[in-house]
Amino acid sequence: MWLPCISYWIRICDYLSMNNKVVTNSSVIEAAFLKAKSQFKGLRKAPVSLIQKNISNSTMRAQPTLFVEEGFNIKRGYKIEISFVSKIDNKTPTSDLPFDVLVGWFAHELGHVLDYHSRSSAEMVVFGIKYLISDTFKQKVERKADILAIQNGFSEQILEAKKYILNHSDLNPLYKRRLEKYYYSIEDIEDIIVEKRARE
Repeated sequence: MWLPCISYWIRICDYLSMNNKVVTNSSVIEAAFLKAKSQFKGLRKAPVSLIQKNISNSTMRAQPTLFVEEGFNIKRGYKIEISFVSKIDNKTPTSDLPFDVLVGWFAHELGHVLDYHSRSSAEMVVFGIKYLISDTFKQKVERKADILAIQNGFSEQILEAKKYILNHSDLNPLYKRRLEKYYYSIEDIEDIIVEKRARE
């Protein structure tokens, strides 16, 4: 009985200690993450960790987490998890994805983090529930992440990632339907970029 309890508390302590960690053996993935994060001015003081691990249903995901400061003060941070294998075709290692595609993908996830960072803990609870039960809200959230990435200077990388994913010859049909349902299309992103440049 005591062994599972020890294991449980080890996982809790590891969860609480996540603060700007980078857990990956791929220098390409690390470089793409750091390049994307460096351009998000609104996240310069936010703890964001990168963790590469097995993920069953997505290639990347951004989540709020907790970390411990000196004096055992528990603060909110964020983590971006990246799978070892791309869910585009369920066979390509994520470390083999084109660099700009990785940067664009990380920029999208950091757009989520920026969105989370603007919300209180109570608002994040409501946010999580609405994301799970409302397709309309989920679409709004996913599209907002692209907008925030573009506003932070990742127009070309977001477009490159979108083209790479949606034009991939081995794109999983279920994955494609999910993308078409919740995310901007290539044409949508091109229009957004044109409008942004017209305003500059």
